[in-house]
Amino acid sequence: MNEMNGKVAVVTGAASGIGAATAALLASHGVSVWRLDRAAASDAQSLAVDVTDPAAIAAAIATITMHGRHIDILVNSAGVYGLQGWGEIDEADYRRIFDVNVLGLTLMTQAALPHLPRGASIVNIASVAGRKGNASSVLYAASKAAVISLTQSAALAFAAAGIRANAIAPGRVETAMWDDVMRRRADATGKPVAELSRTMADGIPLERMATADDIARAALFLAGPASAYVTGQTLNVDGGLQLN
Repeated sequence: MNEMNGKVAVVTGAASGIGAATAALLASHGVSVWRLDRAAASDAQSLAVDVTDPAAIAAAIATITMHGRHIDILVNSAGVYGLQGWGEIDEADYRRIFDVNVLGLTLMTQAALPHLPRGASIVNIASVAGRKGNASSVLYAASKAAVISLTQSAALAFAAAGIRANAIAPGRVETAMWDDVMRRRADATGKPVAELSRTMADGIPLERMATADDIARAALFLAGPASAYVTGQTLNVDGGLQLN
């Protein structure tokens, strides 16, 4: 028996990358998935939502929970990257990165919370950069460290209600966001994108970049009954990168 069949999930950042892969995998397991993104598709369960806009979030949650429906799974995957060292940070960078990666996750969780039943699961997408910082992505790393801390706080706050909260810390993942990072690094260093990509893969013990599906499978685990006694954890899905 598929224990996830008929459950309802909300996935932010669902139009591409990790969010899209997670939404597709959950749907393949019988979950009714609502896909939220600024660039939403045209199907009935895709909603155009800016996670930094409380009114847009409230409207989306009202639509999803109409007629008493609840939300069994919340995946906070919406996120933006920043490639700034200490000398390059400005207020606009700070607002853009923290508003999406931290405030957006907070607003989504707050709005969904009244509709999360006992046994519900929250899965937040953090990053290995949030584990130890990054000299060339200072704000991004700090925002993902905040995601890890928020996850732990949510796990403590919601445990009595039977709601779990966990995070995933991906390493280097082949997504459109990563392609953009590589192009920007290539522009900054003068090295070809292919050379930079090989160097990045060489530093991973499993000798390959992750795919979005690799991260989605971890999200499926944390969202489902197999992880029923797991909360407040951040799971590295990085090919052993943190061991290197």
